[in-house]
Amino acid sequence: ARIDTGTVWAVGVGSLCLSVLVALYLGNAVANRTLRERLSALASLGEYTIGRELGAGGMGTVFEATHRALRRRAAIKLIHADKVTPEMSERFAREAKTTSELTHPNTITLFDYGRTQDGRLYLVMEYVEGLTFEALVKKFGAQCEARVRHALVQVCHALTEAHERSVIHSDIKPANLMLCVYGGVHDFVKVLDFGLAKDEKR
Repeated sequence: ARIDTGTVWAVGVGSLCLSVLVALYLGNAVANRTLRERLSALASLGEYTIGRELGAGGMGTVFEATHRALRRRAAIKLIHADKVTPEMSERFAREAKTTSELTHPNTITLFDYGRTQDGRLYLVMEYVEGLTFEALVKKFGAQCEARVRHALVQVCHALTEAHERSVIHSDIKPANLMLCVYGGVHDFVKVLDFGLAKDEKR
């Protein structure tokens, strides 16, 4: 029997297109399910109205939020569901309490922590608007020596208080150091992401 190569080619292309469409459909279904899960989790964060996404990392995603009664802006870090284990939950609660005791003005303030209805962990922190050291250098290049020294002295002050309380940040990097205008003071530094620090006393 004679094989029509044109028909074979058409069937092959058709099968490929069908496979692509199925993959896209399944991908969209997964993405939509993930979005629904995230929105469901966010809807359960008590007194906070969730706004735009501020950033994401290996442990979780950070969102801008507003306390509905106080109208106070905040940043909420929602820990990825696949990172939550019983051991992680216990450590998370312990470290959140320890971090909340830090009072240095150059340390980001922790307002609250908790668990969503679907079991995800979250931290509520003060909202700070500015540029991380990483973003600052990428956008404007190397900074003058005096400005760098001024910023690093503030970082050291924040870490000194933490170390005196036996709290080790363990993830100091340019992306976790923010330069901002705070209380009218320019070039004020905030040390971010203390929420998963280590308490050396325990």
